[in-house]
Amino acid sequence: MRFESGTSEESRRGLGPETANAIKMAKMFAESYTEVFQIMGGSGKFDIAPSFYVIPGAQTRHRVSSLLDFTGGINGFVVINYPDDSAVDVVSTFMQRMGLPPEDCPKTVSEEVVNTLGEIINQVLGKFRKNIQDRYGLTAESGTPITMMVNTMLRLTPVGLDENYYIRGQISTPNSKAFYIEFCIQQGLIAKLKE
Repeated sequence: MRFESGTSEESRRGLGPETANAIKMAKMFAESYTEVFQIMGGSGKFDIAPSFYVIPGAQTRHRVSSLLDFTGGINGFVVINYPDDSAVDVVSTFMQRMGLPPEDCPKTVSEEVVNTLGEIINQVLGKFRKNIQDRYGLTAESGTPITMMVNTMLRLTPVGLDENYYIRGQISTPNSKAFYIEFCIQQGLIAKLKE
């Protein structure tokens, strides 16, 4: 991991190996999101921004947000915030890759868009859990993700996770519509053991 500041690593508050680990996990979640669309095929790809950053907490920030959690070998949750145009673009891309003509895809945020984002997030969560198990040998259980329209920003704090890292990242659709992940993971450092 490369830090962009000119100060010493020790002086970077909270940017030690545990934070680097949390950023890796957030990136793995973003990669799981893009992999769902790669598996479907089609033209254009989803891009992950090359920078992630530490934030003080997670919250819903746009009109459409997805919430999901995971517990077990790792504990945490994710909020995915979609500006309206991004939500519609993600769903349109998904539907077109499923064979729906562009003219039949939604043009505005609707219940259909929210429900389809919920289905996408189910697939992303499944892919993320598989990637965690494949890479680290850790299992994680999860509840059913929730996707909803929100009119007020909500700040989320998990009960029972005393120390957490919050990481924000950005994903862009093939049409350059950005949406944001806010990834929370319980404080700790994953260390792969070698025999």
